[in-house]
Formats: sequence, C-alpha cells, structure tokens
Amino acid sequence: MSLDLNLLPLSRADGLDQSELPGLYAAAPPRRTARGRNADRLILHFSMTGNAPLSAEQQGQILARLAETYFQTPGAVTAATRAVAEALNQFLLDRNRRTTSNGRQGIGMLSVAVVRDETLILGQSGPTHAFVITPRGVQYLYDPELSGRGLGVSRTAPIRYFQAQLHPGDLLLLTSQLAPGWSETSLNNVYSLGLESLRRRLISHSEESLDALVVQAQPGNGKLRILRPKAGSGQQSAVSDQQSAVGDQQSAVSDQQSAVGGQPSTVNRQPSTVGDQQSAVGGQPLTVNRQQSTVNSQPPVAASPPGRWIRQPSPPLDERRRPSGAEKASETAKPARPRPSLPKLNLDPLKNAVASIGRALGNTLRAVSASVNTLMRRVLPDESLLQIPPSTMIFFAIAVPVILAVIGGFVYIRRGRAEQFQLHYHEAAIAAVGARQMTDMAEQRTAWNNVLSLLDDTETYGKSADSQALRGEANAALDQIQWIQRLDYQPAITGIGSPDASMLITHMAATADELFYLNSTQGNVRRATFNGSGYDVDTRFFCNLPTGSDPIVDIIALPRGNTQNAVLMGMDANGMLIFCAENGEAPRSQQMAPPHTNWGSPNAFTLDTGDLFVLDPPTNAVWIFRAMSIDVQPQSFFSEEIPANMQNAVDLAVNRDDLYLLHTDSTLTFCTFSGFEVAPTRCTDNTVYNDPRPGYTSGPFVDDALFSQILYTPPPESSLYLLDAKHQAIYRFSMQLTLHSQYRPVEELSGGAEVTAFTVTPNRRLIIAIGNQIFYANLP
Repeated sequence: MSLDLNLLPLSRADGLDQSELPGLYAAAPPRRTARGRNADRLILHFSMTGNAPLSAEQQGQILARLAETYFQTPGAVTAATRAVAEALNQFLLDRNRRTTSNGRQGIGMLSVAVVRDETLILGQSGPTHAFVITPRGVQYLYDPELSGRGLGVSRTAPIRYFQAQLHPGDLLLLTSQLAPGWSETSLNNVYSLGLESLRRRLISHSEESLDALVVQAQPGNGKLRILRPKAGSGQQSAVSDQQSAVGDQQSAVSDQQSAVGGQPSTVNRQPSTVGDQQSAVGGQPLTVNRQQSTVNSQPPVAASPPGRWIRQPSPPLDERRRPSGAEKASETAKPARPRPSLPKLNLDPLKNAVASIGRALGNTLRAVSASVNTLMRRVLPDESLLQIPPSTMIFFAIAVPVILAVIGGFVYIRRGRAEQFQLHYHEAAIAAVGARQMTDMAEQRTAWNNVLSLLDDTETYGKSADSQALRGEANAALDQIQWIQRLDYQPAITGIGSPDASMLITHMAATADELFYLNSTQGNVRRATFNGSGYDVDTRFFCNLPTGSDPIVDIIALPRGNTQNAVLMGMDANGMLIFCAENGEAPRSQQMAPPHTNWGSPNAFTLDTGDLFVLDPPTNAVWIFRAMSIDVQPQSFFSEEIPANMQNAVDLAVNRDDLYLLHTDSTLTFCTFSGFEVAPTRCTDNTVYNDPRPGYTSGPFVDDALFSQILYTPPPESSLYLLDAKHQAIYRFSMQLTLHSQYRPVEELSGGAEVTAFTVTPNRRLIIAIGNQIFYANLP
C-alpha cells in the first residue's frame, strides 16, 4: 500500500513562529529517473552551524541540485543517499577551504528520508536527531559517533542509516537541535494527537529557536503535502492543508514549466552575503553569484520575492499558496527532466577552417593573376620598371596561404581539444557514478582506479575545476580503501648547505635532533641538526673512508657515550667500518674481523641491544658481533637451516632474537635465533603479510607494493616500516607483520620520482629522500 505524507514544518526564531523552513525540500520522483528511483519520495532536511551560513535562496538551489543527484543515481537507496551526502560534503568542504583565511566556517547537518511504499530509509549526516513515533512506542535515532561531526569538515562524508516500516498514523520527527522537552518519554503520548495539537505540544516544549519537521503517514496513493497555519490566524492557529503541487495531478508543472506561462522557471536573487563563486553538487556546476543565480541556465521570466524562490525541476512543497480559505491544495505533475546525452563532436570548426583556406587560396590566385597582368603591361613600351621584385611577389604568393592554413589548423585543433576533453570527462564522470554504487571493496578499488585512468586520458586535453574535483574524490575514495594517511611533507634542509644537484642519497639514519644521509655519488656522509622548522647542515662534519677504499654502503646513528666516541658508524662492502665524530674531528676506520668464510660483499648492517648484525648475501649469512666486539670472529645467526634466496637479500631488521630479511622481490624471511643445538634457529621463507583491509588478501606480497628498505623502531610503539619507493609510500606493520597503515604525501613530490631512502626519528618524524632532495613530516 502506498502512503500519503503530510509534512508539518516547525520553525521559530526569537520566540516567533516562522512561515518558512528554509532547509526543507521534498520531491516526488520526476518523469525520468535512474534505475530504482521511480517509486521513491524524497525529503531533505538541512541546517548549518558555524559563522558562515547559507542564505535561504542558496539552500534552495543546493537542495534542488541534491534532489536531482538522488533521482539520477541508480542502485540501492543507500547508494543514492550517500551520493547526496558526498555531493553536499564536497560543496561545503570547498566552500570552507575558500573562507578559512577569513576565519569563517560552516558545518552542514543533513537528514535524507526516503519513503518507498511503506518503507522508510533514513540517512543522517552530522549530529541530527530523529524520533519514529508509533502506537508501539517511540524510537530515538541519534548516534554522533556513526553520523560524524557534520558535512564540510573532511573529505569523507559521514552517514548513518536506519530503516523502518511505516503504517497510517505513524510519525517521523526530524530536527538538528533537540528541544529540551523532547524525549522518548515525553513523546510517548503524542501519537493520538491531531496535527494542530501536536504542533502546539512540540512548540511548547521548545526554546525560542526551533528547526524541525514532522512527517505523518496517511492512507493514500503517494501524495506529498505541506501543512501550514491558516492565514491570519496567529501562532496558535489551526493547521490548514496548504500544499505544493507534488501529487498525482502533476501535469501542470511538467507541461507548464512551474506555472509561469509555459516559460522555464529561474531563480532571481538579491545580493548574497556569502559570495560563493562555484562548486560542484551532484556532479553539476552550481553557480551562486552575488547578483543572480539561475537554475538550469534558462532565461529569467519572473523574479521571486525576497526569501522566496521557484525551483525547476521538482518545485518545493512550500512555495506557492492558494488564496486564503482554500483548504485543499492543487497537486502538480512530476517535473520533466532533460535526458542526459553524450557530447557530440562539432565539425563546424573543420568546415570553417577548410572554407577559410579555400577563400584564401582563391584570393591568392586572383592576386597572382593581377600581378601577372601588371607585369605584362609594364614590360610593354613606355612602362617603367617593376616597383617590386618578382621574388618578393612569389614569396608572398606562397607564404600567405601557408600562414592562413596554419591559423585555421590552430583554431581547429584548439576547438577539437575542447571537444575531446568534454567527451573523455563525461566518460570519467559516468564511471565515477558506477564506482559510488559499489559495495564490494575490491570492485570499488578497481572502479576508482579506472576513474583515475580515464581522468589521465581526459587531462591530456586540458584540466578544469570539475576534472580536478573528480580526481580529488577518486583519490579520497582510494585512500579510505587502502588505509592511506596523507602527510604534509616539508623541505628538510632549510639553512645553509643544501644538497647539490649531483648528490644521490641512498641511506639515512637519525637521532631525535640529528640527521645523517649517505651520498652514494661521492661515498661520504653528511650531518644536519634540527632547528625547529627544518635541518641545518653541519659544515664541520667530515665522514668518508680513506682514498682507495670501497664506498660506504650503509650507516647507523650511534647512541651518545659509546666506546668509539662517535656519532655515526658506516660500513663498506669489504667489512671496513668508519667512525665519524662531530666538531670537525677526522674519521677513524677499522676492519672487522672476517668470518671463517671470509667476507663476501656485505650490503647492510644494524645494531640491536649492543650487538652488531651484518648481512652478507654472497656467503648466505648474517654475522653477529656480540657487544660490538669487532676484533673477534663473528658467529653465524643461522644453524644448519639457511633461508632460501639469501643471494637477493637487500636489507635487514632485528628485534632481539627475531630477524627480518627483506628480498629484492619484496618478500620477507622471518627467523628466530636459538643458541641451543637441541632447538636450532628456525626460519620461515615467504612470510605472510597480514592485510586486514577489505578487498585485500594476506600473503607473501602486498598488492600494488614493492618494498626496497626495512626499518625497525623500538618501543613504546614497536613497528616495522617498509619503503615502497615507486608510490612514495611508507607502510607500517606490527611486529607480527599485520598492516597498520601507510603514509603518502598530500601531493606527489619531485614530480612523482621514486624515494631513494627513508628513516624515522625516535620522536616520530618521518624523513624521506628523493635523489638529492630531503623532506620530512610529523607522523600522526
């Protein structure tokens, strides 16, 4: 059974009842809808907090566009309501970003109620309140944790869903600010009241300001009615049945264009105090100018009085009035909606260019003919010599059509690129609509990646605010799916001694306030100290091996007070160590005692609890110097069991008895040391990365990542960090190899070039190097 819905606005300001509820918009389905929308009746209730409110006219325009977004979005009701919330969130977020410098912000709260037959589906964005009042009791719907702070504060639009069955006489009460006297207990006995008595009861329990809506279900055939106090009856008047035309008899609006003489309706506003220029709501540009704003870009035919507006399509329920005394309102038809179509390729520029070239060639030939006639006359007796050399005339005869052809071709190419841009952007926008409807995370990830790919093709023909906004939406969706946290990296070297262009930084180490970075081009290490906003290079620090030695392959920052009286230790590929001190002291080098197999080619080392661990892939070994006794032959970490693929091990991390070996193919080997023969050291090749992200699978590889460096950070937050150089990403795992998050820059750094080194300081600064450039950011 289909139900009629009576809408009773409750609006008060400064203790006085108001005839308008600006944040209310209701619409029956238009004549043409997306799949699944033809039986839905939509009610939007919107309000704002903050110091940058929207005017009533601006709210009307935005809500009208949101209604269009809802009815044009196919699929489930929840998908369409989410599309509405996301569109409004993006509009408010862009608006807040533009007004941040002025200290003005506005946060939106939205309730989206959809009724299909007897089913109510309610979406709440922001701390909004709702009561479902039935003979069986009152249900209070309020959950700020799930519905979020509101819209316009982050890239993700929070929304909470609720579903219920409605029966004749049931009530739905929506409000963004709970009146002091409204509760499940106080509302338990209002079900049997008439609407006028209900209105007086609710207002009597409210304060001087009120913004709420009562929806009453009645037997019927799907009509929507707005109910208002009778004209001239005062605040305590009886309720009359003044209604907008959104019922069965809808042909008046569909055929007559909102009852304004068959002309398309427009919005003609007075100057606005907000002054938003343009944003995108529902995938369509929304213009809110200071002088005039037009819906659907139609010519104006009638100006609405201040504080009132006419909308097309889907006119609101509370705008046009019958003469006082009429207790039944007319019902309008479903608004006609233009069918969306793909942009057509315009060949007029080509035709015009060809015609221009033809005319130019004709004119040129006529000019050449005239020149020849003149030449013939001048060669006759009594004619003077030619004024212009023939070579000059021939040059102009050839150059002019060439120049005209180039200009015509340029004009055609420019117009052709614009047409191609629109065609490709439309394809990306359609793909985004499909991505928004998907519920499977793996399918969502594929769909949004496809949107980005289509946008890459689109932006080969140029960029626009819409394409950039869609790219931002796709990236935000993928960030949420992939657990990406964006970091605002800043250049690290702010003082003297900036890295030169020939430098290639391949390894870094850090203390709380010191940064060491290895320049593999010259084989030396530099030191920089933190100054509060970046790092200053220590020009007195000198750290490189003697001439003729192999280059340094890895570095470690040493704790203060060590026996070597150094701040940094480096290692070359022959097992030679270098100890570098501050204050300009010369470095000292010392050869490590070779193992029984002699050194192969060590490529990485690390310190843990005073023990030195050296990775030597050619000898299939990790060698241990206990207590840094580098003059004593080291012992092997492994027992008889040697991990596979030791030859392609590139880095290591150690936490007491646990060893993590990273290989060139991004796999990990995990080993636990044992000094007992009865329980030898055990290793697990191809250790599983535990990936709990929806749509991802755990295994020896992480989807879309290739790791090249690994770093262990000690307690209080013991973690393993792995570098995915290609995507400028740092992945954080627990010690059990469960993914926690990944960090990427807000915007690509250095044109998207690969990261060549990284480190994490004890006070949680993440530092990365890209070639000769160094950036840092604070970890969340």
